[in-house]
Parts: sequence; structure tokens; C-alpha cells
Amino acid sequence: MAIREKAKKLTKWITILEDKFPPNNLPNEDKLLDQFIHYLIFYANNATNAKKAFKALKNENEFGDWNEVRVATINEIDHVLDPKRIEHSAWLARIIRGFLEGVWQVNNVMSLAGLTEEKVTKAKEVLNLIETKAKAAMIGEHEERRGETEIASVIPPWAPNYLLTYLGLDSNVPWDPHTSRVAERLKMFDTSANLVRRKKQLRALVKTDREALQLHHLLIELGKKFCHDKAPKCLKCPLKDDCDYFKKDKKNGKKDASATKASTTAKKTPSTKAKKSTKAKAAPSNPKSTPSTRTKAVSKAKSGATTRSTKAKATKESAESAKKDA
Repeated sequence: MAIREKAKKLTKWITILEDKFPPNNLPNEDKLLDQFIHYLIFYANNATNAKKAFKALKNENEFGDWNEVRVATINEIDHVLDPKRIEHSAWLARIIRGFLEGVWQVNNVMSLAGLTEEKVTKAKEVLNLIETKAKAAMIGEHEERRGETEIASVIPPWAPNYLLTYLGLDSNVPWDPHTSRVAERLKMFDTSANLVRRKKQLRALVKTDREALQLHHLLIELGKKFCHDKAPKCLKCPLKDDCDYFKKDKKNGKKDASATKASTTAKKTPSTKAKKSTKAKAAPSNPKSTPSTRTKAVSKAKSGATTRSTKAKATKESAESAKKDA
């Protein structure tokens, strides 16, 4: 398929996805630091909940500014995130606080605005230094209590690419697992190409850096909600009609995760008719026909007859004894 045709199809997909995932819930802040903190919360969480959590952190009644978040305790940050239904809120609180500490130690100010004046190479060096400082701050904070000596990562591996794309210093679409997986299944690039060529082919489909960032956010949402790595919910996906991956699985007879779940639920829940039939078998309409009931009745009758016979015999013997005494 020619690039022009792919671009036209991508425009159609973006329209569908924006209708499904309202852009006002996605990260779109004026300041780079605001944008990135919102993105960190958004990446692994429901977009609406992430938006609420971000606003809560910025609320003057909570912290007021990022420097206050930086000097707050992890519990204090967690108590703001957790009520907004943020997944792993305590760990995310550590990440946010650690990143802010890294920004402060490198820039001596709570801002990333200085990156706009740097070239790509220098900007990457600054971001790497922020990452190093953030790790050191997080390890120092917990090493005595937990015995930690290293932390794998504070910010995602594709974060520098994301920040530079936001600044217009990198034109590529940020390349995370969701973007890679969804774009490949929708064949937005030649799947036989190497990573460098894949990135170039995907970038050729969008006009501006902001559109590249917008596409990245939408593909993350699609990946989180429907296009999972394992057991994707293809039947519920808004792009299934144009998805070769879905058509191929459908042709091969593979079951969709949502369909499998529905089928399992149906098997576990018997129909009303079946329930009535089960009840009818369990409780016969005529109790007399029940063997155990008849046995009990016969036994009771015999017991009663025996009792009456014994009483009559005792009465007769008493009467004869009375006559003799007389």
C-alpha cells in the first residue's frame, strides 16, 4: 500500500480513536514538566483517572507546585493518587518524587524549560543525568530499610524520545511496547523492516511532531484497553474492520478474549429453564411417592399399633387384679 493511502487510512483511524478516547483526557499540558508527570500517570492507568490524579497533585489545597511534591513524603503523594484509583500508586509516588528530585539537582530549578534551548545530543545528556540523580535519590531513600542497591529505571526507556518529540527536537513517534504492537498489527509499516525503517515509515504518515505525539497517546489507549499483547479483545476494538491481525485470527478460528469470557460466563450460569428443571427433580410434587416418606409412615404406624396393644394388655391385667382383691 502506498504511503498516501496509508496516511489517508491513518487519518480515518485517528478520527475513530478520538471519538472513542476523548483528547481532553490525554496528556496535553503547556509546560514540559507538567506534560511528562501527566504522561507517567497516564501510561499504565485509565485516562480519566490519570487526569484527575494529575489535577489533584497540582491542586493548591494539596501541594500547590512540583517543589512541594518533591519534598513531600511518599505516603503524602500516595494519599492523593490512591483515591483516584491509580494502579500501584505507592510505587508511582516514588517514581514521581524521584524524577522531581533529579530535575531539581540537575537544573537547580523545578522546570525542564531549559531543554528547549539545547540541541538533541545535549538534551539527551541532561535527561540521562536527571535519570541518574533520580535513581540515586530513590536508592538513598530506601537502602537502609530495604537493602536496595540499584533500581532498573525511573523513567521509561522511550521517555527521552517522548520529551524531545514534545519539544520538536525529535520527529519520530515515541516507540513504546503499545505503539510498536498496535502499529504492527494494523500494518502501519512494513513488518519485515528493521526498527529504524519502521520508525521512519510510521513518522511519514503524520504531518507534524504534535500529531506524532497525539498518535502515540491514542495507540497507547488502544493497546491498554483492547489490543493487548496476549488475549486481545478484538471483537470490541473500534478498528477491527481494518485490522488484518483480527481478520487472520478470525479466519484461523482463534477465539477472542472477550468472546471466551462471555462463553465461560454463560456456561457457569444455567438458564432459567434449566434451574426450574433442576428444582423439579430435586423436589417431587407428590411427597407420598417418595420411598423415604412411605417408609417413615409405615414405621410410625407400626410403632403406634404396638403402643396401643401394650396399653390394652396393661388395662386388662389391672382389671383382673382388682376382681381378685375384691
